[in-house]
Amino acid sequence: MLSRDVGEADGSGARVVRPKSADPTDPELHPERVDDTLVDPVDGAPRGTLMEAAEDPLIGRRVGNRYLVESVIADGGMGRVYLATDPERGRVALKTLIPQYSVDRDLVRRFRREVTTLQEAQCPHVVAMYEWGELPDGRAFFVMEYVDGVSLSDELETLDGPMDPRRALRITLQLCAALVPAHALGIVHRDLKPDNLMLCRIDGEEDVVKVLDFGLAKPMGEALGITQPGRLLGTPVYMSPEQCRGKPLDERSDIYSLGVLLYELLCGEPPFIHDQPYAIIKMHVAEAPVAPSRREPRILIPKPLEWMLLCCLH
Repeated sequence: MLSRDVGEADGSGARVVRPKSADPTDPELHPERVDDTLVDPVDGAPRGTLMEAAEDPLIGRRVGNRYLVESVIADGGMGRVYLATDPERGRVALKTLIPQYSVDRDLVRRFRREVTTLQEAQCPHVVAMYEWGELPDGRAFFVMEYVDGVSLSDELETLDGPMDPRRALRITLQLCAALVPAHALGIVHRDLKPDNLMLCRIDGEEDVVKVLDFGLAKPMGEALGITQPGRLLGTPVYMSPEQCRGKPLDERSDIYSLGVLLYELLCGEPPFIHDQPYAIIKMHVAEAPVAPSRREPRILIPKPLEWMLLCCLH
């Protein structure tokens, strides 16, 4: 159960509270979005339909007598992210649970755990979390730093090939810096992938990395690759072998995922590719990745960098 300070209800009916700590034994679910329909990830049964952004009643309203909601930024597996304006901070991002999931106590706990993780693992390369609370309709929300940039996945699509090794190393080292405080707190991210990383321009510096999503993060020793039989947590292309097996995870799982990311930056594609997710899982478990210099000899990768990459994937 999440321990928190309970705030007073304000004029808008929203309660604003601040997290203290998360219960590492909370169960998790991982709903997915397919087009505009929410489906259960196990049996594929519909669980509701996303409201069109233009019809969203939260747009134009003020949350917590402070945050003016302006537009929808993105929809995810279990939440919607809005652009909002704060009188003190300017533009912020406000994330809410989708109404269909607001009555799911396990999802609410997972949502609040993401808030706590973001707050505890703060560093310049992790998106800043400001506060969280409940909307008048009971939905949980939290407010975080608005990051203006391009996702690493979009950047890779634009490149459509290998990234310059110096740039790839600069991005990877920033991701390492983001993981250090989380690992020091005993937290495993479990879902490192290009979609969760933003490249920003801050104070004239290009390619500043921001880690956005800690929705699958969990304390070491309690973190598993699965939560229920047949229900995987993570993205197969970037999952570690132990995560694929559903074993307990520690920081080494994130290091493996970081290695997959670096491999993709340097080679233009990840080490294991298949159109079936479970085939990729089998590759992670049973096969060793081909060294980038053997996979594509025309790509000039410094030997020490290739050695470091293969150590991550060992």
